[in-house]
This record gives sequence, structure tokens and C-alpha cells, in this order.
Amino acid sequence: MDNFPFTGAIEGPAAVRVASLKRQLQVAALPASDGPAVVEAVRALLPPVVAAANVFQTALATMNPILHVPGMLGNQGRLDAGEPFQFYGAGITKSVARVVDALDGERVALARAFGVSVPTVRQWLAQAYGLEGDDLYALIQRLHHEVFKNSPAPGRLDARYITEDVPFGLVPLSELGRLAGVATPIAVGLSQVASAALGRDFFGEGRTLERMGLEGRSLDAILSAVTRTVS
Repeated sequence: MDNFPFTGAIEGPAAVRVASLKRQLQVAALPASDGPAVVEAVRALLPPVVAAANVFQTALATMNPILHVPGMLGNQGRLDAGEPFQFYGAGITKSVARVVDALDGERVALARAFGVSVPTVRQWLAQAYGLEGDDLYALIQRLHHEVFKNSPAPGRLDARYITEDVPFGLVPLSELGRLAGVATPIAVGLSQVASAALGRDFFGEGRTLERMGLEGRSLDAILSAVTRTVS
């Protein structure tokens, strides 16, 4: 699946707040030939489900690293000081939104190299939340007011928006870019800054081509393995 079906937060023991339901969710299977059966089963519980071409389409449609990492690193001082702020409303400033946009461009170009189509961040905001427009900063401000109004930023830099979204989001994105010959300087740079800021090596910890079992394989061989039919 390309994302969580719900937007919400834990509010206490056995208590959650569901802020919204996604209007569309892509689902794929490995191998891709099993996709129709999986979609049929999932749709019984989640009606917004639609079929994706393969797992590269769902993986490269995930927006968490694209939105979270620039927002965290762009507010590093606030996080270090323990200053509370609304992640999207105050944290995604116009300059941070430009970084989001540049990172998103790398993701879309990489998807194209893998032969799949993914929505841009603007298109995804329209599909998932019904937010339409060309100005990304304005769209994210609407996302704050209409969906995430009561969703504060993590209380520290060492949080899953970095520790999950860098090694398992941006690192594989940059590694797949290396395999496909697609430049990903923003993804690489943000990963390096996050590693330096937290004193960790996210490239050493994260999902590299070697850890994914893809090192030394050609792009054509990988795409064939993903889409093959298993009897």
C-alpha cells in the first residue's frame, strides 16, 4: 500500500483520534501478477483501494519522507530547543516547501525510470485530501487547517520523521537512483545532514541496494522479477 488508510493520532490508552480517511489508496503485490486478488481482498475492508502496477509504484508514491524530512531538518533549532509548533502550519514555511518540491521532483523522475507513474505531491494532496492548486506552500497550509490542525511536530529531532523516513525512505530512494542513473542530490544531501545532526550513519543503517538484494542487478532484471508470474 502506498500510505496509511487513516490520518490520526494516539490520544491515550485505547484512545485514538481519526482526523481523516484517505480518498484513494494504491495496493500492489509481489509479484505484480498477484495484485488483482490482493486488491479484491483489501477492498472489502478499505473501499478507496485501487490497483497499482507493481510494488515500485506503491513504494515511490509514499509521501512521508518527502514531507517529513525537509520539515524536520528545516526546523532543527526549534526541535533542539523543545519548542512546540504545528508541523505543517508553522514548520513548512515557503522555503521548506521549496525543498519539498525539489525532493518530490527526484522521486517522480525515479518512478519514471522504473516505468511507473506516481502523483506529484500536489496531485497526491488532491487525490488523498481533495486539496487542489498549484502553490505547494498554500496547499500545505490548507492541509494544516483542514486535516492536521491539532497535530504538533515531534518533540525532538530524534523521532520517526527522521529515524524512519531517512533510512527507509530517502536512502532507498537515492540507492535506486544510483541503480537507475537518476540523480538524487536532495535526497542524498538531506540524508547526510540528518546523519550528521544525529551522529548516525543512515546510509550504513538504511535500505541500501545490498540490503534489498538488488546490488549488481540490472534495472531490467529487477523489473522482470517484480512483475513475473509465479505458478
